[in-house]
Amino acid sequence: MHSSPWKSIIATTTLLLLPALALTSACGASFRSTDQSDTLADDEQVTAFQMATTVNESIAQERSFPRLVNYFHMNLPDSQVSDLEARLARWDVVILNPDDVKTRGISLEKIRSAHTDILLLAWIPFGQEPDPSMAISKAIPKAEPHTWYAQTTAATPIVPVWGGHLMNPFTADFAWARHVAQFVKSEYLDTGQYDGIMFDILSEWAPTFASSDSPPTFDVNGDGEFNNQDHKDWQAGVVHLLQTLRASNPSAILTGNGGVPWTRECPYMQYANGDMHENALGNEFGSDQWESHLNNPYGIWDGIRAILDDKSASSPFRRIHFLSVDLRMHRDYNAARYASGLTPDDLRRMRLGLCTALMEDNVYFGFDRGDSLHGQLWWFDEYDAPLGNSISAYDQNRFGAGTYSREFENGTVVVNPGSTPVRINLQSPHRDVTTGNSGTTFTIPPMDGRIYISD
Repeated sequence: MHSSPWKSIIATTTLLLLPALALTSACGASFRSTDQSDTLADDEQVTAFQMATTVNESIAQERSFPRLVNYFHMNLPDSQVSDLEARLARWDVVILNPDDVKTRGISLEKIRSAHTDILLLAWIPFGQEPDPSMAISKAIPKAEPHTWYAQTTAATPIVPVWGGHLMNPFTADFAWARHVAQFVKSEYLDTGQYDGIMFDILSEWAPTFASSDSPPTFDVNGDGEFNNQDHKDWQAGVVHLLQTLRASNPSAILTGNGGVPWTRECPYMQYANGDMHENALGNEFGSDQWESHLNNPYGIWDGIRAILDDKSASSPFRRIHFLSVDLRMHRDYNAARYASGLTPDDLRRMRLGLCTALMEDNVYFGFDRGDSLHGQLWWFDEYDAPLGNSISAYDQNRFGAGTYSREFENGTVVVNPGSTPVRINLQSPHRDVTTGNSGTTFTIPPMDGRIYISD
């Protein structure tokens, strides 16, 4: 959510000092014998990152599920590889910083030639002032930026620790929202380079995370107070942005990242295709919960349902939800940045997120280092699972109380969001993609998910 280019400069400078990470060995386990030992021990050695290989068009088109998103908008050492475009084509949606695309000479045409159905979204830091090097920043009238900055009730500009300012989309008759809408329309949507936009820091409520006040404030309407009207006016600015772009580019994919998912009542759903749940199953600013409850209102299943169950939009545009799981569970920024591999718990959370995403058609899954460190090419054995098309909606409790499952042409996906293991029985022999074990009886650990392919 806070992934501004200002922070990218800090992250990139530090990361360039690191030695190359081990990116060659498999992240998922290799196939094992049929000993029915399905659980992964917590004391197993950390698994090195697996790099996505290149892809040709036929391979890319054959995979219907899983559906995958790569939040690839930062220029980090993890991404300094050959054949970058052919590797990115392994994903179904790629979110790119358009200025980075130009600077690095990334060819969007090469990506599309390897995966003709791919969606390419331009990353725009809407809630945060863009880095001065970005084209959208250079287009701002020189006399205007300071009047568009977010301020506290004490009239102090709101400045994150990494620099820049938060922006106010409501002030001066939606001036910032109008500027962004006009710029992305002319530069990225009308040109046909990108299929849509991912707007960062598009939170449902006025973002106060960088406020210097205690308690934090954001005086959106400039009346010297911080109350519910400020939240409504923040939303009005975002709605102006989305409504303007939907009217001018009705087929564009318009999405936003507010860190945590939007609720069913979020007014953005009238015009946006959907949102991103960043730091899902993490505790940097998200929630490690699968389902929401009073103290943790941002469970991953509830974020999915909020988008897909929404009835507020009568327009025919498709719903999209990005489920982004990362390393930021009991890790701070530096720990996530320096991590040289994945623990069994990292892999468990990856599987839980991926299998949950597979319960619906329009959910795209991604896994990386997390906020302000997005830009990896990590690949997992589970991503290559040959599931084929879905042949049913998800089912509850079929494999035990609390389980969720779904049938595909070539297999079954089961999610166990509970606190105890679940033993399941399948009618015919299947192979567990994670362990390589084959059989009809399997055990799924707590808060885990598994993909079973028909033998």
